[in-house]
Amino acid sequence: MRSVKYNDLKKLQDHDEASPFLQARLDFQETQVLLNSHIAPLVGRRRIYPQMVIPQASGRVGISDPPVGNFTAEPGYGPHGLRDVVRPDKGYKWICADFDGVEFWIVAHRSQDTVALAAKARGHDAHTVNAIHMFHYPDPPGEPTKDWLKTSEGIEWREQVGFTKQIRDGVKNIAYTAQYAKKIETVARYSVKLGMLPKQLIEFGHRYLKLKPRLTAWKRERWEAAWRRKEARTAFGRRRRLLGDRYQVEKEGLNHEVQGTVADMMKLTVVALAEIGCHMALQRHDGWCSSVDMTWDDMTSYKAIVERTWEIDGRPISFPAEYETIEA
Repeated sequence: MRSVKYNDLKKLQDHDEASPFLQARLDFQETQVLLNSHIAPLVGRRRIYPQMVIPQASGRVGISDPPVGNFTAEPGYGPHGLRDVVRPDKGYKWICADFDGVEFWIVAHRSQDTVALAAKARGHDAHTVNAIHMFHYPDPPGEPTKDWLKTSEGIEWREQVGFTKQIRDGVKNIAYTAQYAKKIETVARYSVKLGMLPKQLIEFGHRYLKLKPRLTAWKRERWEAAWRRKEARTAFGRRRRLLGDRYQVEKEGLNHEVQGTVADMMKLTVVALAEIGCHMALQRHDGWCSSVDMTWDDMTSYKAIVERTWEIDGRPISFPAEYETIEA
């Protein structure tokens, strides 16, 4: 019997198949990849020399041989997932930054999502705020920030209104799916992992889109522009030629406008950090680790560069980031 490839199984899921067996098979093959492609090449090696590559059309930088930048942070594999298997050289430390929900915020900014942008301005958790609007929860007694939601008052409010982690995760997955999807039914693919019924997630999706008419209008505008011009540009003007049928052109065009913009931001940020003595050791999707010696201590400058204000569509925006220091 021929083994079905992971990408073939993923295509089934991408076409809205939601099956516990399919999810288990995908999880199994993902674990095999982690073992064979990520961990096995490190056995017996005390030092690695990964290669910097640009594997995606968006222009995102990646790392191969081995792909340490893709090592999962899933806690099921350890306190920091598989990431603890690589450490800085002795005498050095890594300052790691990760843009927090950067694609979500770019889309919110460009589509002028007033609900999300108001949450960002106040430091609120956007997915909680979206849920409050979607399900008409009563306003919380405190500011719905991530920290407040963990307090006794925040926990009490969540229990009173029935706002569970499962619901928040569902709203979050819908938000990320709705940024690019042609049809909201695509969210059904996450039902097994979230422990929810496909029809329940789809209903969440329709509530979300009802809350975001500007998002729908903006996506249609960008799809039509991509098809008409057969090209797309990032917020900084980097162009990508688009080929294929209309579905492919529109999909890749929107992806480039958002993900390509993130790639440009990261490169400009890494170059600016190098000018203050922080050299990139590895890249991780929307984040990276900068190598510095143990005496380096200028997080004020580091954060100012990472969280600087950018101009996108003629309007200013900055992006929050999370930070971590890793020592040998």
